[in-house]
Amino acid sequence: MFNEKQTNAYKNITAPMELRERVLNTEKQPTVSGKTSSLKVIRNITTLAACVCLIVAVGFGLNSNKSFTVSMNGTNLSQEAMPLSTARASYSVAAANEKELLEIPLEITLSGEADVTANGGTIQNYSSENGKTSVVWLIDADCEETYTLEIKSGKDSCTVMLIFNNAENLWKISCTNK
Repeated sequence: MFNEKQTNAYKNITAPMELRERVLNTEKQPTVSGKTSSLKVIRNITTLAACVCLIVAVGFGLNSNKSFTVSMNGTNLSQEAMPLSTARASYSVAAANEKELLEIPLEITLSGEADVTANGGTIQNYSSENGKTSVVWLIDADCEETYTLEIKSGKDSCTVMLIFNNAENLWKISCTNK
């Protein structure tokens, strides 16, 4: 295809020494262009923004069902029923046909307004301060009945339930979030 004269001419091509050194030096230096640097900055900013969005979304997700809490005597009420009072054992238990007056102090911590309704008893001594609302739920309680107090704030709600436990001979209270 190529004759010997053309092959020798190709092999004898040389560049000036300055050009040869410039080419060899550019191979050793890393190339940084303005476009590459700004692309890295944009990529880092978008990564950081995505992380912040994820943290905020997870934070709202974790707190969405906890827009308010209900506590009694400093203890948060939960789904697990707890005795209404630790001093209850010293009281004499009312007969099955008798009623006893229960005074249940509740503290509701919330960040907005709430509707509170009870299927039995009355809500008294309402006071609100610094996002904490204190109420006293007075019930003329019958051991055969179950009493509920509904708290609704926005789309979240909680049901405080009061049940008499015959086996332990005491009232138990619990709170279920919906």
